[in-house]
Amino acid sequence: MLSILRTFCETGSIGPVSCGMSLAHVQDLIGPFDHRQEPPSAHCLHIWQDLELLVDTGTGLVVQVGLLAGGWGELRLPAALGGVFGTPEMGPSVDAVLRALDKAGVTWSEAPEQVVGDEARVVRVEETGVLLHFHPYEGKGCPHGDAGLLALHCATRSA
Repeated sequence: MLSILRTFCETGSIGPVSCGMSLAHVQDLIGPFDHRQEPPSAHCLHIWQDLELLVDTGTGLVVQVGLLAGGWGELRLPAALGGVFGTPEMGPSVDAVLRALDKAGVTWSEAPEQVVGDEARVVRVEETGVLLHFHPYEGKGCPHGDAGLLALHCATRSA
């Protein structure tokens, strides 16, 4: 899972999927979405397992690409994007993710203005603007205690 997160942070893309693409093109590449949520705005969230795309309803273009890693480190993507990464038993800690970014030469900084809730931690990748939201897992038996990388959300927006 660390490799796909690192690549996402470096490029702002998940495989061939990136901001600015049309929803139709994304569906041609990875198939139809599993679920769609329509918030009360001009955007609509389309979901393929743990891949989330926010689409401008007026233009049909992707304005945000996001990953939502629920569970203990398992990231489920459509088969066209590689399938399942990691295992549900042991996800990487926040420190492991940040060390992997450092090792790859990815520059990041704390982004406290993006924190929603008292216990979250958010970092911003300088080159791409990708935000990584780390939330503590409150379930039983968390392998990392309070430092668990569980319920990670990272996203990038188009300009």
